[in-house]
Amino acid sequence: LRAMATSGTLKEEKATDGLRVSTKSEDVENMHRALQLAWQSNPVKSAYCVGCVIVDNKGQVLSDGYSREIEGNTHAEECALLKLAKLQTNLRGLKMYTTMEPCTKRT
Repeated sequence: LRAMATSGTLKEEKATDGLRVSTKSEDVENMHRALQLAWQSNPVKSAYCVGCVIVDNKGQVLSDGYSREIEGNTHAEECALLKLAKLQTNLRGLKMYTTMEPCTKRT
């Protein structure tokens, strides 16, 4: 799913580079949740605010995270994975929704 935030709402963006775009309602909902999490990030000049949601194959949210959520950590994906590790869940078949890929450093 490719999406962009516009005034805090989710707007579908058409892929023009041959990538597949999902319009399934569960994908849109999970991407929207990831965008909401990104807004919880403490803004800094040197990094982006990112949100991440991890769901199982039934669509149940198992973990989530956002940039700088955990002290000493800057990546939303890593925060979500650290919390998921506490559940000792098999990672096979899980989906990760993130608002930015790849993570980059602002200049």
